[in-house]
Amino acid sequence: MRDGAARRPGPVRISGAALTALTAAAALTAGLALAQPASAVTARTATARTATAAALTAAAVTAPAAASARNWVPTRFTLPAGAGGGSPVRLRSMACPSAAKCVAVGEYQYQGTEDDSRALLLSGGTSWAAAGLPAAAEASGTSLSSVACPTTRLCVAVGTASSAGGLILTWSGRSWTLTRPSAPGPGSAITELSGVACPTATECLAVGTFRDSAGMLHGLLLTRSGSSWTDAQAPLPAGGSNLILSSVACSSSSQCAASGSFLTSAGKFDALMLTWAGSTWSDTPVPLPANMDQQSFGGLTALSCSASGHCVAVGGYADTSGAGRGLLVSGSGSSWTAAQAPVPAGAGRMQSVDLESVSCVALSCAAVGDYLDAAENEEGILLTGTGTSWTAVTAPLPANARPSQETGPTGAWSVTCPAAAQCTAAGGYVDSASHLQGLLLTLSGSTWTAAEAPLPANASASPAAQLFTVACPSAAHCAAAGVYTTSTGYVRGLALTGS
Repeated sequence: MRDGAARRPGPVRISGAALTALTAAAALTAGLALAQPASAVTARTATARTATAAALTAAAVTAPAAASARNWVPTRFTLPAGAGGGSPVRLRSMACPSAAKCVAVGEYQYQGTEDDSRALLLSGGTSWAAAGLPAAAEASGTSLSSVACPTTRLCVAVGTASSAGGLILTWSGRSWTLTRPSAPGPGSAITELSGVACPTATECLAVGTFRDSAGMLHGLLLTRSGSSWTDAQAPLPAGGSNLILSSVACSSSSQCAASGSFLTSAGKFDALMLTWAGSTWSDTPVPLPANMDQQSFGGLTALSCSASGHCVAVGGYADTSGAGRGLLVSGSGSSWTAAQAPVPAGAGRMQSVDLESVSCVALSCAAVGDYLDAAENEEGILLTGTGTSWTAVTAPLPANARPSQETGPTGAWSVTCPAAAQCTAAGGYVDSASHLQGLLLTLSGSTWTAAEAPLPANASASPAAQLFTVACPSAAHCAAAGVYTTSTGYVRGLALTGS
């Protein structure tokens, strides 16, 4: 999601539904069970992040600024009528083709019902509102995972409906229209659409997963030319099976990449990178670090490709000791390498690194997430590097942060870099009164600074605020979106614009 980056800000590991299906399919195919990492590689989900939290040691990279150099202005918007007062909201992706036009997508719980999600699409710039969508796109069991906007007159959002497979929503300058894409082969059904990228105003690529008539999982590749979509099954290495694609990003219309995971013929899980050369896709398996527990690959969560053609995907895995490690996959074309992500000094033995988002400009990239320190406090992690050499630091926190953030949720969950060494990240932290606050992080050169996200005047003293996604159409303008609680106890959407 954006500036060449595609992310599932959410905990974009293999989704619950896809993971369940993959587990069953893998057991049938290889006689193996998919063991989840003992760490929080997959455990710290959006649900955990919406819980009330305690606190952490505010280890600053530099002394945190009382306010960031950027001037952030909060805007409240009303969720759809069916959201109810306390309905949890999750925004997963944002795209801003201009300072005056941004789109954020995700889902909310209808009437607070835990198992009834509804697609949510917000449109704004100087003001924000939930967009009116076709009725079928707001039906029970719908959600949106990714959005791309190559121009102010074209945006494409993708997601999933539990009863009808994939959803594609297209903005043509006036309204949103719904397309239900097909899956290759008779009897096949889409299980998830997870990512979309639009390198030009007339070309878009979307990725996901479908199940064939025999119950096996395959990667799904959708190509948009003009107003029509073409579906294709993703290629796999010989003997591979059960491919799940998570993200797609493009450097140009003839240079794109998609990331995912699959079961090898040897019965272990590996990462897979697909590359698009303008007309065809090719596959490149990526051997994972030697210390990985072969049945505990947490998946690739996010992918970014710069205009130079350099791409980085991030994810996680558990090693043979059960410790949760961050994963960095970098390269282009048919050349990809995977490496364990470094951690800041003072990281705990289990680490529990959870990388959520990545953004690249030329060879300069930034990746963000969270991890556990030696005292098992949750900390934000900030990685900067060139793809082959990375530096990790603990995210600084505002001066009012609680000194000990035992359970969080604390971390950075989205990052965007409109220029090299000029990045903005968004997330959350716990203040000294044990209240959850939105977190804004700004990178200028080699220095990160932190600021508390400002809130609307009607915010509760205990606002349970979080920022889930951020996008910057230029170095001079950014937008971030999340949620907060009002003084009357209602959960409301939160949008911030920064200049």
